[in-house]
Amino acid sequence: MKSLSLAILLLCASTSYASSWLPHNITLEQFKETDIYVTGKSIHGSSHRDNLNEENWGLGLGASTGYQNDHNQKVYALYFRDSFKEPQTMVGYANMKNVYGNRTVSVGYAAGLMHKPSQLSMIVPYVMPLVQLEYHKTSLMITGLPKLPKVQDRQLGDILFFFVQRSF
Repeated sequence: MKSLSLAILLLCASTSYASSWLPHNITLEQFKETDIYVTGKSIHGSSHRDNLNEENWGLGLGASTGYQNDHNQKVYALYFRDSFKEPQTMVGYANMKNVYGNRTVSVGYAAGLMHKPSQLSMIVPYVMPLVQLEYHKTSLMITGLPKLPKVQDRQLGDILFFFVQRSF
């Protein structure tokens, strides 16, 4: 419950101050689409992957601009079970560029704040690459984290993370 409260607080804070961290050419009024996210699958490169959760079920909510000049920008909040079956919260901004077809394949980055209460008792920033495969406003999103230093004898990173986005 504490993590859910933190997720709501982070989402409210991110939308309240979004105009200060969005690129200067975008305003909150341009976010016309509502996005729902369902998280679910990850693949670990670690040698200890048998002990890790690769079913990272969770939900998210966001907003996006839709494609304008082959760019789509998003703000979002995600809440899901991490690789250690513990709650994780992420809020952030993503900037996508269409690279193939009519909005079918886009690449970009996601940047924001992450909270893993069981491993990192603090909120940490992140920047990750992001790939989007879209078909009729439903997208498979793929991102990854490189291998990171261990925290409390747990290997972090070294993971591909898959989730679905539906825009309305």
